[in-house]
Amino acid sequence: MLGCSSKDEVEQYWECTGILKKYLAMASKYDKVFTVTWSIEGISYLKYKNVSSANFYPLSKRDERFYLRLNMEIVDDTNLVSFQICNTNDNSEGIYEEDTTEIDFELTILAVDGSPLISRKGTIRSFSEYQNGFSDFVERNELLLNRKDEFLKNDTLTLRCRMWEREMSERVHFVCKTRPNIDRTHLLWTLDGFSSLTLQDERFAFIRAASKGDPLLEMRLFFAEVEEQEKIRIEIINYCSVEYCKCKFSILDINGKAVESFEGELVFDCEAEVEKRQLPPFLSKRKLMELKNQCLPNDTLSLKCEFLCYSGFELYISENSFYNLEAIDSTRIDSEPQLVSTARC
Repeated sequence: MLGCSSKDEVEQYWECTGILKKYLAMASKYDKVFTVTWSIEGISYLKYKNVSSANFYPLSKRDERFYLRLNMEIVDDTNLVSFQICNTNDNSEGIYEEDTTEIDFELTILAVDGSPLISRKGTIRSFSEYQNGFSDFVERNELLLNRKDEFLKNDTLTLRCRMWEREMSERVHFVCKTRPNIDRTHLLWTLDGFSSLTLQDERFAFIRAASKGDPLLEMRLFFAEVEEQEKIRIEIINYCSVEYCKCKFSILDINGKAVESFEGELVFDCEAEVEKRQLPPFLSKRKLMELKNQCLPNDTLSLKCEFLCYSGFELYISENSFYNLEAIDSTRIDSEPQLVSTARC
């Protein structure tokens, strides 16, 4: 057939053949892929934290462990969220310095329907690198506010990582889940002799976990002079058990209805044994004394305190995480994954 073809047709034939061979080589390479599907529940509670997946082993002939990390911390007032593949191996002695193995990867945020919303590719060129990925993967406001309905379903974010490398012998799917430890609790705090409290007085109360009854936080109520008025202030004392809390305080009337309320949000560093955070000044003592018939029966103030506390996260792996992939929904998450570990910060 080639003998009957013109020179241009022959060149076109070989050009097409070369393209086909290159395509088939790439198809063969990407046919053996390690896929991680990672769902993060309660993402709104983790908006100031680093959150990690469970460890996984993408290479069949090596024992390097990897995990995914989403960095939600605000650093230098940046509005960017980073998405990284991290290597757990200790390279303090430079044992991977000469390693020339390359792994192609793709990091993706999936929409609520499983389709890719944001996807970026890269290459791991050395195991001496602690992390690979993108520090500017998505804008925080896009993820949590502007396009929340596209990114999140029931406050759950679903991420995907794909990795390709010559040593991979099969298509493998690893399914994992990160779930925050959230405790919702409340306390009705009654303060007797309210009218006699001065700037030197203070009252204390514990906030206990609703699940186990263990103390989570301690509260200190006192008066502070603000603009020549004595105003209520509340200090939250954390004994390194809570990383983030959202709180609401309501002054109740004689019928138990809220007359005045204010809310606060606190983030703790998890580095000190004891951390203290003060909330902004609240209602003035003068204002409450004006409402004493309504809010101070028997000179007693009733303060309803509501807390949502985050204290680390749990890592889960699906019981069916590792298997050869033939035909399977890549966004499948088992309803009852197995708990493998808990983590802080």
